[in-house]
Amino acid sequence: MGWKPEKEIQAEIVKFLTKDAGIFFKVIHVQGLRCQGKDGKVFLAKNSMKGMADIYSYVDKQFTLWIEVKSATGTLSDDQKKFQQLVEDQGQYFLIARSVDDVKYFLENTVRAVLD
Repeated sequence: MGWKPEKEIQAEIVKFLTKDAGIFFKVIHVQGLRCQGKDGKVFLAKNSMKGMADIYSYVDKQFTLWIEVKSATGTLSDDQKKFQQLVEDQGQYFLIARSVDDVKYFLENTVRAVLD
């Protein structure tokens, strides 16, 4: 298997989650949208925080999974590490996925262990 860009890996994961594993929610990253207030001033409206994972998956009432997609050589930024810590501190799961197989393995092992 050759090198794949994150965008391609992410598309494969989304397809798998939607088709085979149930519901998923894609986190839409918009670091800022130019808006104009009533007073005419332009400001940047944000709808996500820095470092937020690429995919949010709601697997079960007691199981939420945040997935950060990385290429074979990709690493987490400092903001992504902070987001991972925030997620884990709240008892949720955070997965760094370099392939759809990483997600399949995680769901088959970790989710099964938690829900059984």
